[in-house]
Amino acid sequence: FNKLQFFQTLNRLSAIAKRDPQWFPKFVKKGDLFKQFDRLLVDDRWEVQHQCIKFLLDAIPTFGNNVEWCVSYLLPRLIMKLGSSKITVRRVTNQMLTTYLRLQPDAVNIVQRILVNFLLNRDNEPIVIDEVLNEITNLLIPECRTQNWTILIDGLTKLMLLTSEMKLQEKIAHLLTNINAYLRAQRFEEIISSLPNAQKVICEKYRSIIFEKNTKFDVETMKSTTNSSQITNEATTTEKKYRFGIVPTMVSNMLINDAEAATRIAGLEQTKAIIEEISAEDIRKFVPHLHSYFVTLGNVVVLCLDVVRLTIERLNGHIAVHEQVLF
Repeated sequence: FNKLQFFQTLNRLSAIAKRDPQWFPKFVKKGDLFKQFDRLLVDDRWEVQHQCIKFLLDAIPTFGNNVEWCVSYLLPRLIMKLGSSKITVRRVTNQMLTTYLRLQPDAVNIVQRILVNFLLNRDNEPIVIDEVLNEITNLLIPECRTQNWTILIDGLTKLMLLTSEMKLQEKIAHLLTNINAYLRAQRFEEIISSLPNAQKVICEKYRSIIFEKNTKFDVETMKSTTNSSQITNEATTTEKKYRFGIVPTMVSNMLINDAEAATRIAGLEQTKAIIEEISAEDIRKFVPHLHSYFVTLGNVVVLCLDVVRLTIERLNGHIAVHEQVLF
């Protein structure tokens, strides 16, 4: 299908959802709609995936009593998106899953099962598994702290046994450290003690990491944790020096700093200076990244409209397909 037509259709659906909170209960072909979402989540175009998840994130409060059925149907696809090579897709997927878990804390069990099945699937690329592991800490929200996390801990320790790579084992051990601090030591150790011997042995091997006594996990300040992990992930991509083709990584990291307004403003001012001096060669590099660029700016409030206006002015003729992100 035509990408512009898709975005226009999704925009119309978003407008309906915002205008009428009861649109979904009245919608007759719910099953057909979610079959289409399921297809969109495996579309080759990451922009399509992103906008589909963004719509679900915005619309989830309107699903009412159907929310568990709706999201459960798509969960396998959504978990896959935690391993996306695109930071914007990973970010919106995490927002989608945490929003769902806040509405349905009991759903943490099915989320764990699907997550563990994905991690233990040997057909998945190591780099995808690595990205998913990076995102798990962000799912440890206050609303789910009292839930049973045995499935995830069991799955992670199994993954440690399945891999011979010490680097991956250590990565999982550090993740277990966060889960230990999140659950409090006594609950965590009870789960570990209930595991099969081989899994207990691998945990003992990394005891100095997993049971690090100085570890602090504050679920109320998880935004800063999310941002730091995103910055780390971004630094490991092929575009180590520049994001969006022309914006230095240091500047793009300033744009996604949710903790410091002053940092975001400085990042926007530097971005504005870059766009003001943009060359024909820079435009060639920049155009393939416009969707991701506008999504990032969409998360920033101060000075955002001025930078967007300037970008539209300087890149006239390349903007139409991205209008749904802006308006």
